[in-house]
Amino acid sequence: ANRAGGTVSLVDPTDEEASLEYVMPDSGEPMYFGLSPFKNELWVADRANQQIVILKMKESTLVLDDTIPLPAGPFHAIITQTKTTSMYPIMYTVCDIAKVVVAYDVTTRRRLGVIAMPTFDEVQAEDVKPHDVTSN
Repeated sequence: ANRAGGTVSLVDPTDEEASLEYVMPDSGEPMYFGLSPFKNELWVADRANQQIVILKMKESTLVLDDTIPLPAGPFHAIITQTKTTSMYPIMYTVCDIAKVVVAYDVTTRRRLGVIAMPTFDEVQAEDVKPHDVTSN
């Protein structure tokens, strides 16, 4: 994801050269993304437009398949998809301005839930914001 350039590039691992570049719709700001190899989809967190942009490979190019709204501040994102979760992949996206993590079922594109971050009083710290998301 090329945040400043508003593009997503696919890189050929054999020569480390960009083989394809996709320009985000509506002057999007791509952040982190999740790859769903079983569905041949790339889910990109778009901070500027508060959405997930779902791209599919069609022949040798990326095409827009859908968008899904998100709360303010999409940032880090990951799809939990392994051999054991291939039938139920979930996209988690941290929205640091809204101070939540949002979970979507990649198969149905249905929102599964929103996880609120602790309040200031709960953590007794200043300027607490969610940041990373990971899975195991």
